[in-house]
Amino acid sequence: MLRTAQAGLAYNELDETLYSMGARAAANLNDLKTAKDLLEKGLKIAPDNSDLRLQLSNLYLHEHQDKENIALFKDLDNENIEAQAHWNMALSYERLDDSEKAQSEFLLAYPDFKENPDFLRQMILFFSAQNNTDITKQLLERYLKYVPEDDEMQDLYNNL
Repeated sequence: MLRTAQAGLAYNELDETLYSMGARAAANLNDLKTAKDLLEKGLKIAPDNSDLRLQLSNLYLHEHQDKENIALFKDLDNENIEAQAHWNMALSYERLDDSEKAQSEFLLAYPDFKENPDFLRQMILFFSAQNNTDITKQLLERYLKYVPEDDEMQDLYNNL
């Protein structure tokens, strides 16, 4: 798949789909450098391609390139940013110790991910670390409906 995408790009370097396919194939092969290169090139050709931007954001997040991740979205209005991007930025801001922006990004992502246990767990850990008991408790009540067997979160809830 990676070779197919690379061959296709040799013929048509403007094909945004090939950049996406090639990057996914490279990532599946654990060739993250190639994936990153393809996504960055694809975004230079198609700067408005949200799929390429989100894939690159996921890769930056995985590689702990938090400043690069945040920079991907700096020129976009909030209404043009996908919920997954808000979640990604929340994690980057949290790692960069910018709690205020992390909180804002978590809250922007929440409506789309309020039924996603992975998201809720990360949001709980963030708000708990911020000593925001009210929000933490509300999030835990929602989370424990989905994952009642999570003893760590149950303990956290019982101790609030």
